[in-house]
Amino acid sequence: MGLYSRIVSYINNKHPGLLKLAEKELENNPVVLFNTEIRSLNIEKACILVCNDGVFRLFLSSGFSQDKLSDSISTSDFWDGTLPHQDWVHYSHDEATPFLQLFSKDDVSDIAKLHIKRFSVADIQYIFISAETDTNTEVSVDSLDHLISSFSQLILKNA
Repeated sequence: MGLYSRIVSYINNKHPGLLKLAEKELENNPVVLFNTEIRSLNIEKACILVCNDGVFRLFLSSGFSQDKLSDSISTSDFWDGTLPHQDWVHYSHDEATPFLQLFSKDDVSDIAKLHIKRFSVADIQYIFISAETDTNTEVSVDSLDHLISSFSQLILKNA
């Protein structure tokens, strides 16, 4: 019997509901959901920005360097001018210049494509950004929409 199995067995015997409670808490955690979904879709880098008082800031991130992204601030005016609608937009690295300022130098040099969508949940604006490092890789928009839908449901459930 491995160490992990022994620990699980011990916890189940001493505190039978503890693991179930922890699992339930993790299921409802936006960070865990986001990272799990990103990995399951084989997305290399993704983030969600949230708008508060007319300023978009990082809310969730997976795969991006946190150096610059966590400090990045973009205004509603920036997004209104570059992404005025709630449809998907797709950019090659050369077309993505206005958005590259949000990322670290290492991330910028890795980005081959950006997929960006603006959406709202309970009157709060969000921006979803997915980056691909390989020009031959193609992320399914349906998969990304499913991810945004799952995220939106979680936000509404916890509101």
